[in-house]
Amino acid sequence: MAYLKNIMEEVFRDLGQGYGAELDRDLYFLLHSSRHLPIEEIKIPLDQVRSHMAGSFSCRMTVGIGLARERLEDIPQSLEEARESLRYRIIRGSGYDIFYGELETDPRRNIEFLTEVRGRLEEALKEGDFPSVSAGVLTLEEKLNAGGADPGIVPYAIWNLYLAIQPSLERLKVREDIQNRMESLLQDRELPFPEIRDRYLAFCWELCENTNRQRSDHCKALLTDIQNYIDRNLDDRNLTLDGIARALGMTASYLTRLYRTQTGLPLMKRVDSIRMERAKTLLRTGGDLDSILSACGYVDKNNFCRKFKRLEGISPMQYRKLAREQVPHSPDSPGVGGAAM
Repeated sequence: MAYLKNIMEEVFRDLGQGYGAELDRDLYFLLHSSRHLPIEEIKIPLDQVRSHMAGSFSCRMTVGIGLARERLEDIPQSLEEARESLRYRIIRGSGYDIFYGELETDPRRNIEFLTEVRGRLEEALKEGDFPSVSAGVLTLEEKLNAGGADPGIVPYAIWNLYLAIQPSLERLKVREDIQNRMESLLQDRELPFPEIRDRYLAFCWELCENTNRQRSDHCKALLTDIQNYIDRNLDDRNLTLDGIARALGMTASYLTRLYRTQTGLPLMKRVDSIRMERAKTLLRTGGDLDSILSACGYVDKNNFCRKFKRLEGISPMQYRKLAREQVPHSPDSPGVGGAAM
């Protein structure tokens, strides 16, 4: 990649200033020129680089080219266009220059149902929802088999399948060999669509399982973080939903939804339950009521007493007295549990 970057910067020197950077498995190259460059003029040095790389490294170079932009803030859009053009090698094959401007003129590229199915598949894969993925692919197949459908649409349908799966491949940091396996499947021009469908769905099943496994592990880790934070700050009278969310780097709404989904309980109701359990423990082991309230984060003594009696049926002091009377006596330790305190 470093060698290719240097070659690109060298051959484009006559056209402007070139900047190359490696990201993941791709080389991104930004060309800055003081004049408008026709695409044909850009392809000349690219052919030189392609010929050199084929002769020196026996490799095929595919280039995706985004549209030129005048404003600096629009450069990311041009790079994203180049990236999408590069993905189009699923249709055109490797070893070519693929210009985004040419893709936009292809009427079959903008067929509404392809875009719709692609969006549904992306969302379902993101959620690890394999039944919805399967339903989306089968809907696509039904559309392709509908009477009067242009047979030439199949490659574009396959391309949309590929684009739909890309965000999940990137999010899950799928290994390079798995990425290559997916591309090889979709580039096989000899496979009938039903076989592509079945193998694609098998691949999507793996991704959904991976997504759900990661989500489960992530949720377990978050629940542990939430519990540890509550335990460390239970004596904080200002312990709130917003405060917990802020400390853990998430929104209050996400925290509420996550905790209820994973435990079935509202978070602050759980906090109050933990406080009450700690108060009961301290009542059994000693200490004055004010100290106990402070250790548990309660502010209002009267409110605590009313809540305690509603839950336990007796007052905090009655609870303490009963707890002490139930402490087992050791025959070798006369007086244990009988002293007044």
